[in-house]
Amino acid sequence: MVKTITIVSLSSGIAGESSVRLGLDIGIKRLKEYGLNIRFMPNALKGSEYVRRNPDKRAEDLLNAFRDPETYMILCAIGGDDTYRLLPYLFRNNELANAVSNKIFLGFSDTLQKMPRSEIHNNSLRGIIHLILILYQTIFLLLSQPCP
Repeated sequence: MVKTITIVSLSSGIAGESSVRLGLDIGIKRLKEYGLNIRFMPNALKGSEYVRRNPDKRAEDLLNAFRDPETYMILCAIGGDDTYRLLPYLFRNNELANAVSNKIFLGFSDTLQKMPRSEIHNNSLRGIIHLILILYQTIFLLLSQPCP
Protein backbone atom coordinates (compact mmCIF):
# COMPACT_ATOMS: atom_id res chain seq x y z
CA MET A 1 0.00 0.00 0.00
CA VAL A 2 1.23 3.48 -0.85
CA LYS A 3 2.19 5.37 2.31
CA THR A 4 4.59 8.13 1.30
CA ILE A 5 4.53 10.16 -1.89
CA THR A 6 7.60 12.22 -2.71
CA ILE A 7 7.06 15.11 -5.09
CA VAL A 8 9.70 16.34 -7.53
CA SER A 9 9.74 19.18 -10.08
CA LEU A 10 11.61 17.82 -13.08
CA SER A 11 10.67 20.40 -15.69
CA SER A 12 8.67 23.37 -14.51
CA GLY A 13 9.10 25.06 -11.14
CA ILE A 14 5.62 26.56 -11.09
CA ALA A 15 4.67 24.48 -8.04
CA GLY A 16 6.88 26.80 -6.01
CA GLU A 17 5.19 30.01 -7.17
CA SER A 18 2.81 31.85 -4.85
CA SER A 19 0.23 32.13 -7.64
CA VAL A 20 -0.50 28.39 -7.44
CA ARG A 21 -0.15 27.92 -3.68
CA LEU A 22 -3.89 27.58 -3.07
CA GLY A 23 -4.24 24.79 -5.65
CA LEU A 24 -1.17 23.06 -4.27
CA ASP A 25 -2.50 23.25 -0.71
CA ILE A 26 -5.86 21.79 -1.80
CA GLY A 27 -4.13 18.90 -3.57
CA ILE A 28 -1.92 18.15 -0.57
CA LYS A 29 -4.89 18.29 1.80
CA ARG A 30 -6.85 15.83 -0.34
CA LEU A 31 -3.96 13.39 -0.52
CA LYS A 32 -3.46 13.58 3.24
CA GLU A 33 -7.16 12.77 3.71
CA TYR A 34 -6.30 9.34 2.28
CA GLY A 35 -3.72 8.93 5.03
CA LEU A 36 -0.75 9.59 2.77
CA ASN A 37 2.47 11.26 3.85
CA ILE A 38 3.41 13.94 1.33
CA ARG A 39 7.01 15.07 1.03
CA PHE A 40 8.67 17.49 -1.35
CA MET A 41 12.25 17.07 -2.44
CA PRO A 42 14.47 20.02 -1.45
CA ASN A 43 14.34 21.82 -4.81
CA ALA A 44 10.75 21.05 -5.85
CA LEU A 45 9.26 24.26 -4.47
CA LYS A 46 12.07 26.74 -5.19
CA GLY A 47 10.17 28.44 -8.01
CA SER A 48 10.31 28.64 -11.78
CA GLU A 49 13.55 30.59 -12.16
CA TYR A 50 15.56 28.42 -9.76
CA VAL A 51 14.25 25.18 -11.25
CA ARG A 52 14.98 26.37 -14.80
CA ARG A 53 18.54 27.40 -13.92
CA ASN A 54 19.43 24.22 -12.02
CA PRO A 55 18.85 20.99 -13.98
CA ASP A 56 21.53 19.33 -11.85
CA LYS A 57 19.45 19.94 -8.69
CA ARG A 58 16.32 18.57 -10.37
CA ALA A 59 18.22 15.42 -11.33
CA GLU A 60 19.60 15.15 -7.79
CA ASP A 61 16.06 15.33 -6.38
CA LEU A 62 14.88 12.52 -8.66
CA LEU A 63 17.84 10.28 -7.88
CA ASN A 64 17.43 10.85 -4.14
CA ALA A 65 13.70 10.14 -4.33
CA PHE A 66 14.45 6.77 -5.96
CA ARG A 67 17.08 6.02 -3.32
CA ASP A 68 14.83 6.93 -0.39
CA PRO A 69 13.54 3.72 1.24
CA GLU A 70 10.48 5.50 2.69
CA THR A 71 9.24 6.74 -0.69
CA TYR A 72 6.58 4.47 -2.20
CA MET A 73 5.68 6.75 -5.08
CA ILE A 74 7.45 9.55 -6.93
CA LEU A 75 5.12 12.18 -8.30
CA CYS A 76 6.15 14.90 -10.72
CA ALA A 77 4.50 18.15 -9.70
CA ILE A 78 3.92 19.25 -13.29
CA GLY A 79 5.30 18.64 -16.76
CA GLY A 80 6.79 21.14 -19.14
CA ASP A 81 9.40 21.07 -21.86
CA ASP A 82 12.70 21.09 -19.99
CA THR A 83 13.24 17.60 -18.55
CA TYR A 84 15.69 16.76 -21.35
CA ARG A 85 18.27 18.98 -19.60
CA LEU A 86 18.45 16.44 -16.75
CA LEU A 87 19.79 13.69 -19.01
CA PRO A 88 23.52 14.40 -18.58
CA TYR A 89 23.12 14.30 -14.80
CA LEU A 90 20.97 11.16 -14.79
CA PHE A 91 23.08 9.05 -17.14
CA ARG A 92 26.58 10.11 -16.12
CA ASN A 93 28.23 7.11 -14.45
CA ASN A 94 24.92 5.19 -14.67
CA GLU A 95 23.46 7.37 -11.91
CA LEU A 96 19.82 6.66 -12.79
CA ALA A 97 20.35 2.93 -13.39
CA ASN A 98 22.01 2.65 -9.98
CA ALA A 99 19.31 4.65 -8.18
CA VAL A 100 16.15 3.18 -9.68
CA SER A 101 14.18 0.99 -7.32
CA ASN A 102 10.73 -0.57 -7.32
CA LYS A 103 8.57 2.53 -6.91
CA ILE A 104 5.50 3.93 -8.58
CA PHE A 105 6.51 6.82 -10.83
CA LEU A 106 3.86 9.23 -12.08
CA GLY A 107 4.67 12.14 -14.33
CA PHE A 108 3.07 14.51 -16.78
CA SER A 109 3.89 15.94 -20.18
CA ASP A 110 7.56 15.66 -21.08
CA THR A 111 8.32 13.51 -18.06
CA LEU A 112 6.56 10.46 -19.49
CA GLN A 113 4.84 11.46 -22.69
CA LYS A 114 4.03 14.39 -24.91
CA MET A 115 0.57 15.76 -24.22
CA PRO A 116 -1.17 18.21 -26.54
CA ARG A 117 -0.56 21.80 -25.46
CA SER A 118 -4.30 22.27 -25.08
CA GLU A 119 -4.32 19.73 -22.23
CA ILE A 120 -2.19 21.70 -19.82
CA HIS A 121 -1.47 25.40 -20.09
CA ASN A 122 1.83 26.27 -18.45
CA ASN A 123 1.66 29.01 -15.82
CA SER A 124 -2.11 28.84 -15.52
CA LEU A 125 -4.21 28.03 -12.49
CA ARG A 126 -6.54 26.06 -14.74
CA GLY A 127 -3.64 23.79 -15.70
CA ILE A 128 -2.70 23.23 -12.07
CA ILE A 129 -6.29 22.42 -11.11
CA HIS A 130 -6.51 20.02 -14.04
CA LEU A 131 -3.37 18.25 -12.80
CA ILE A 132 -4.70 18.06 -9.24
CA LEU A 133 -7.88 16.42 -10.50
CA ILE A 134 -5.94 13.89 -12.58
CA LEU A 135 -3.68 13.26 -9.60
CA TYR A 136 -6.63 12.83 -7.25
CA GLN A 137 -8.24 10.24 -9.54
CA THR A 138 -4.97 8.40 -10.14
CA ILE A 139 -4.08 8.23 -6.45
CA PHE A 140 -7.55 6.91 -5.64
CA LEU A 141 -7.07 4.12 -8.19
CA LEU A 142 -3.57 3.32 -6.89
CA LEU A 143 -4.70 3.20 -3.28
CA SER A 144 -7.41 0.70 -4.06
CA GLN A 145 -4.85 -1.84 -5.29
CA PRO A 146 -2.00 -3.59 -3.44
CA CYS A 147 1.58 -2.45 -4.05
CA PRO A 148 3.64 -4.49 -6.52
